[in-house]
Amino acid sequence: METSALVLNNDVITMKKRVTAIILTAVMLTATFAVCFSAFANDIQWSYDSLSKTLYITGSGDMESYDEAYAAPWGEHILNIEKLIIEEGVTSVGAYAFSGATSLVDAEIADSVTAIEKGAFSSTPALTNLTLSENVTSIGDVSFAKIGADDKVGFTLNVLPGSYALNYAIENEIPFNCNSVSSGEHNVKITQKTGMKAYYPYTAKVSGDFVFYSVSMDDPIGFVYSSDFVQLAKNDDHSVSLTYSGMDNCDFAIRISLEKGKTYYFTTKIFNPNLDANYKVYIKPLSYTVSGDIKAVIAKDGSLSDDVLTDATLDGVATDGSYELTITDENEFDFECGGARLTHFFSPDDGDNVDIGIVVCDVNNDCVVNAKDYARLLKTNSPYVQYIENLINYSY
Repeated sequence: METSALVLNNDVITMKKRVTAIILTAVMLTATFAVCFSAFANDIQWSYDSLSKTLYITGSGDMESYDEAYAAPWGEHILNIEKLIIEEGVTSVGAYAFSGATSLVDAEIADSVTAIEKGAFSSTPALTNLTLSENVTSIGDVSFAKIGADDKVGFTLNVLPGSYALNYAIENEIPFNCNSVSSGEHNVKITQKTGMKAYYPYTAKVSGDFVFYSVSMDDPIGFVYSSDFVQLAKNDDHSVSLTYSGMDNCDFAIRISLEKGKTYYFTTKIFNPNLDANYKVYIKPLSYTVSGDIKAVIAKDGSLSDDVLTDATLDGVATDGSYELTITDENEFDFECGGARLTHFFSPDDGDNVDIGIVVCDVNNDCVVNAKDYARLLKTNSPYVQYIENLINYSY
């Protein structure tokens, strides 16, 4: 009997230790990662990781908005949050949701977010860099770029060409980062009642005459602005064709001279802001000059020789190894040297000084350098046989 009682006591002691261990583990887990709460309508949840000081917003639908700062359910963590991750599926950032997050440095906002409500990031002095996708079409105020009534020092909004966020940054004089677009075709998407302009920054790599135009049923208007947003040109309902293919029925067309190295904003909006609009605009060169040397490709990485190909021809005309062209409607030219040929398409985005590289070892012109090319180079005593070793089996 005594032995049985002793065994029972040991079991009780062991059970108490296990319960204590479970409780301690639960306490440690709670201290490390806050429990996930359903904080909004539309199946939105939040969780806070106290080790990485990261707040996660997940689920689908709109976040709840609040009337004042610190009212969100993560309010007890608000001063400690250093990183915010709003995951795909969430469609809005609620009013004053993160107001007062004084330690917040990094906010990742999913592309599914279309609206940022007022005061969402007010009083967040450490948040000096924010990226917004092209899907954002509503921003409540400029709270993320200010501390009270003062501008944040060093704040930058990262945006995409043609986006509402870029329009918002320009209209509210918020510093922004936006890549230059290339020449050619661009799709415009304007959401109704935003009243936005779609801005396309273009940094000219050449000096020359360009045209900005659209063929659309959405009744767009075109503008060109300088880098400091002085209007250089405007056009609506263009009725006279410019000398450029495909422009006979354009809705607007602006012919403008660009200066190499300067940034211009090709811009469009629709006449009726109450409509959705989807149309295309075009930035194309009318005339520019390009020049360079004609050289041999001497390695598989595309490296060029230092010497020019003095026996090269351009569209069948002999050259001294250099060329100069005025590019208009025609931008396709044929270069040839020692039987090897190259068709080059010029673009104003490549600049006005372009060296042309010909794979002179490909005398069979099949875009592969092989033994047949080697044999032919030897047979013709080609001076370019010296490059064959580095280019054998090179395809391009």
